[in-house]
Parts: sequence; structure tokens; C-alpha cells
Amino acid sequence: MRRTGTKNRFTYATFSRVAGNGRPRVYVRFIDIDSGEIIATRFTGIEAEKTPKATEKAVKPRIAELLAELDRDAIAKYKARDADLADDERLADMSVHDFVS
Repeated sequence: MRRTGTKNRFTYATFSRVAGNGRPRVYVRFIDIDSGEIIATRFTGIEAEKTPKATEKAVKPRIAELLAELDRDAIAKYKARDADLADDERLADMSVHDFVS
């Protein structure tokens, strides 16, 4: 697993799967550092090279692109989740009379 940067809140892990045509395709899994939750798994659009080092070198620019997209998506997701949790707390503290009226 690689840390994407100290100011970033995600790590990533690359792995490959064999496609229907028999060629290995490289995927990246982004993981939230704080929670350990898998945020997203994305296909990089790149086939695996002969060595892991060559594969990682080929995939790094694509990971940076995916991470930029992920940052925007994750921020929106977390803001929505925080808003939902705040609404849940407000409803949990509300009396039945206030809820119905």
C-alpha cells in the first residue's frame, strides 16, 4: 500500500486481474487513511507490465488522475454523509409530538 501524500487522506493499493482476453489489467483501490474504508476501486486502463516495478511506473500518472477525480467525489460524499448524520441526530433528539407537527 502506498500513501498518496501527507496532505492527502487516501492510500492506494494496486492489483491486477485477468480480463476475458487473458491479459492482466491493473486496478487501483483507494483507502481512507483514518477509517481504513475502501473508498473506490478503479480500472486504470493499463495492462500489467512484465515486472511489478514497470507496472507501477506505468500506472502512477493514471493514479494521479484518478485521485484528482476521487478527491472531488469523496469530498461531496463525506459532506453528504455528515449532513445525513446531523439530520439523524436531530431527529433522534426530537420528541414524537415535534416530529408529527
